[in-house]
Amino acid sequence: MSQVLTTLTGGVTGQTITLISYNERTSLTSGTFNNGSPTSNTMILKNDCNVVIPRGRTLTLKNYNGVWYEIARDFLCDGTITYTNGSTLDLTNGGIIVLSATSTATLSTFTGGTTGQEITVVATTSNTTLSNNTFNNGSPTANTIILKSATNVTLAVGNVIKLKYMLGAWIEIARNF
Repeated sequence: MSQVLTTLTGGVTGQTITLISYNERTSLTSGTFNNGSPTSNTMILKNDCNVVIPRGRTLTLKNYNGVWYEIARDFLCDGTITYTNGSTLDLTNGGIIVLSATSTATLSTFTGGTTGQEITVVATTSNTTLSNNTFNNGSPTANTIILKSATNVTLAVGNVIKLKYMLGAWIEIARNF
């Protein structure tokens, strides 16, 4: 059974609460701003992303002037982002990246990542190349992709790569090919 929370009432400024999902799916809806101010009793979630808290996971909120602001979570917003062209992709609200370029494209940078975030890249066409970057003086270039093969990879239909945001870059942790 799913539960959708859109508001929390009865809090006081400075109060911190942690929501724990004990059922299959607890959904939270991010509040909106009216004339530059958030609506009272709403939750303002990271990246303005509505979320589903998976079973056993938590999300922590802090009240300030009657509005609940997200301060921590132990899961990611797993939205799906479809990529069709360009060299940069914003992952602010994504966890699953569907590569569906209709013509040849090279993807070299993912922006909007947070330390520890993992993404799954799935190819639905064979037109996208992930551009490998290298370490410079022990550090990768910010937001670039570091592949285990140390070479660019053109994904075939059905190929999947998992990347993790570490050291300021997206580092490959697994693939199915």
